[in-house]
Amino acid sequence: MGLRTVMGDVAVTSPLTSASTVVSGPIANAGTAADVVTFTQCSAVAGGTPGVVTSLEESDNGSSGWTAVPGSASASLAAAGSASSNGRATKNYVRTSSVVTGAGTNSFRVLVLIIPE
Repeated sequence: MGLRTVMGDVAVTSPLTSASTVVSGPIANAGTAADVVTFTQCSAVAGGTPGVVTSLEESDNGSSGWTAVPGSASASLAAAGSASSNGRATKNYVRTSSVVTGAGTNSFRVLVLIIPE
């Protein structure tokens, strides 16, 4: 078996975000996302010790009913650095969800690789 073509892009760019949730919106055409890998890169932390955790969510219709993809959460980033995670989508649409917690702000971006079936 040879290698398959992988799709990738920047799903979220979030400048200095404080305690909030940032979602990407659907990141693949219906049914094309099977295995998804996320890379979260934190470039700056200010005013405390905020953390950011990125995970995957999936939905049947791409607009409502978003649920977490089990086991897809990254490690929390509370300083400049990076973390990765992956998950297997079982529904038609997938998106990223990044939760910023704690005091202060966190500047980060999320890159996504989609490996189709």
